[in-house]
Amino acid sequence: MYTLDDLLFPVKKLPTESLGLQSISSTAFAIVGTFKGRRTLLNACSDVYELVPNSEIFPVIEKKLKKAGIKFTAKYRMNEYTRFEVDYILWVDPVVLPNGDKIYPVLKVKHSYNGLLKYKLTFGYYRVICSNGLVVPVEGKENFTVTGKHTAKILSSLEHLEEQLNNFLSRQEEYAKNFRVMGDNWIENWNDRLLDVIIVSGVGKRGYEQITEKIKDESGKLYKGEVNDWLLYNGVNFHLFNARTKEGKEYATENHIRETNDKTVFETLLNNDEKQLRRLAKKADPEEKIRLAIVGGEAEDE
Repeated sequence: MYTLDDLLFPVKKLPTESLGLQSISSTAFAIVGTFKGRRTLLNACSDVYELVPNSEIFPVIEKKLKKAGIKFTAKYRMNEYTRFEVDYILWVDPVVLPNGDKIYPVLKVKHSYNGLLKYKLTFGYYRVICSNGLVVPVEGKENFTVTGKHTAKILSSLEHLEEQLNNFLSRQEEYAKNFRVMGDNWIENWNDRLLDVIIVSGVGKRGYEQITEKIKDESGKLYKGEVNDWLLYNGVNFHLFNARTKEGKEYATENHIRETNDKTVFETLLNNDEKQLRRLAKKADPEEKIRLAIVGGEAEDE
């Protein structure tokens, strides 16, 4: 688990030759970070690359949230000192589903020093009941996504953050309507629908048992044993973001891949009734080999 200070190590853009290295135009400069008392090369770039240190992004966001009187919990992630992701769970009035399930807004920020992760600021939602820690893809969320890699674009997004935040929060019910649609779609043969969505979306094969256990647990606690699309989605979702190997280690799947898979599952359930999804599954798995492998526990690790 990382802290804000972990992300704020000193970083500079230096001429590559100052490090005693020859270079070409595309590697004329180096991004050098200092941590654990050592200087480390993080990236090589041309003179047009604009370095925006984390110190000019994350502390600024947190200061603006505090100034607006918004309480938050931050979850910090870092990959090899070059890629950074922070989720700010905003403890404002949540969207509350009929069963009492509470869904809070989240501000998700991505940044990198090696260009592999473009700066991105996105508003979404965080479901508290199962502590998934994810951004649920909801229709309209993309209107509040800001991306860029140049200083002016990044700083501009931060200048208008409070305005964007207020706009998003004022339209929570509108953006959360899909939660209610999924919550109203009750499924009798939910195991079949789960298999269909796993096959069509291509995710969750290795976690079928974990997914079904999660769905059964939440349906018992929340809906007296009944199941809707909302629980199906969150069962797969929980697996995507919390799966562990037999040795208890987290899978090395990149977070952006998990998010893409998560969105696919959400949209597949939202946009297809049982008959439509069954047809899609038959098309994807005409001989039902995948279905039999999943049920039989023979699916290979992904």
